[in-house]
Parts: sequence; structure tokens; C-alpha cells
Amino acid sequence: MTNQLSSYHTLHWLALLLLFLNNTACSAEQGPADVPPLLDLHASALQAQAQRLPIMLVFATTHCPYCHQVREDFIRPLMQQGELSQRVIVRWIDVDLNRSIKDWQGNPTDYRRLAAQYGVSFYPTLLFIDAQGKELTERLIGISNEEFYAAYLESRMQQALSKLRR
Repeated sequence: MTNQLSSYHTLHWLALLLLFLNNTACSAEQGPADVPPLLDLHASALQAQAQRLPIMLVFATTHCPYCHQVREDFIRPLMQQGELSQRVIVRWIDVDLNRSIKDWQGNPTDYRRLAAQYGVSFYPTLLFIDAQGKELTERLIGISNEEFYAAYLESRMQQALSKLRR
């Protein structure tokens, strides 16, 4: 029991350190309420595990007007209101940038390989995953109805969080 508790505390502090380093690395690229880019899946997974939160991967492209709309009209306002930090870990993936990142094991990969791994070919696509990369909800693909998009997003976040906390 003591070993398990010690391992939990070590994992918790490691996740917090990685979160701090990840946020510090992102701060040069984003404003205070910007959607953080995915840099390290392994670090995000450790954070998700320590906080018992799902990860929301937002696959987008640079010149996609619907991707921009999802970020500006739905995700960013929730971040500014502080609505997301206790419910999901958000990571933005602009496939056009094809940024090099670390995968689940800390090995090098990139945005396009990750999109291919998840079979993402339409943008925007939002995936809600656990710390092992398993999808927790139905994907949110495109914007089929702007009036209901916020409700769809809310529903997916709630479903993902509920599945993790059972």
C-alpha cells in the first residue's frame, strides 16, 4: 500500500512538472486563452491520468474556416471562462503544420502520422480520449448545425468525463 501511494505521489508530481514545462513551452506560441498545441502525447497522457480527465484532441487545418470557427466560437470562449480546465485537457493539432511531437511512449512522430493513426481525414474532428489513447465518445466531425454545436460539444465532454470517473 505504501509503495502504491508513493508511486501515485511520484506520478502526480511528474505530471505536474510536465504540465508546467509543456505550458512554458507553449507560452511563446499562444496567448493566455489560446488553445494549446499538442507537443507531447506522453506528457498529456500523464497529466490526464493524474487529473482523471479526458484529452480532447482537436484535429484542424490552417485554412479551414470551420476549424477556425470551432476554436474562436466554441473552445476559446470556454477556456476564457475557465470552463474547460476542470473537465478536459485540450490539445490543438493543425495537420498542415505537421509539427514533430512525442507519441504515447515518448518517441518522435508528427501531426500527420497521428491523424492517420486515428483515421482522421475531415476537419475539424474532435476526439475525446483517455490516457491510453482510447476513444471515449463518438467523434465530433465538422459543424453540421451551428445552433447545436455547443450542445454537441458539451455532451461529448460530459460523456468522456463520466466514462473516466466511473
